[in-house]
Amino acid sequence: MRSRILSSKKVRYYIVFNFLIWIVLLGAMIFAVFESENKGFVLFNIAYYSFFFYKIFWLRTAKLKNIEYDDHFLYLVEQGQEIQLPYTEVRDIELKSLTGVHVIQLYRDFGFGKEIYFKSSLWYPFNFKRIDQEVYNLRRKIEFSKYMPEEEEHDLALASSGV
Repeated sequence: MRSRILSSKKVRYYIVFNFLIWIVLLGAMIFAVFESENKGFVLFNIAYYSFFFYKIFWLRTAKLKNIEYDDHFLYLVEQGQEIQLPYTEVRDIELKSLTGVHVIQLYRDFGFGKEIYFKSSLWYPFNFKRIDQEVYNLRRKIEFSKYMPEEEEHDLALASSGV
């Protein structure tokens, strides 16, 4: 049973909104090319903004995933399939940008990279206390899980021996 949803499906709206902003900016630059006498400078600006569109939108925003967690696992949906990751495979969670994009760093690559990006809330700067508390709870569960396997194996050994 999943106890917490760390990033909701509303993040899709953030992705669409971010994409629309870049389309409007690119459209404005193309309009400036047709209205400007110095077309070389404006063409340079279009190339410059196109590069940043790729760098910021595609490499950052398009990688956002929906993350859920419970007491022992992280769950993320990748290409229509739910992937279950144990906490022992998570290295660290950190805030990547001031807009609330977090990154989960993994110890090894599971076929989708060693980093998982998620945006915890569309309104992150305004509700940072609640989101930071949820991320802190997840960090705490991850830290506790690094010490849990030995205790669980010990409990299982005692249970199987009939003690």
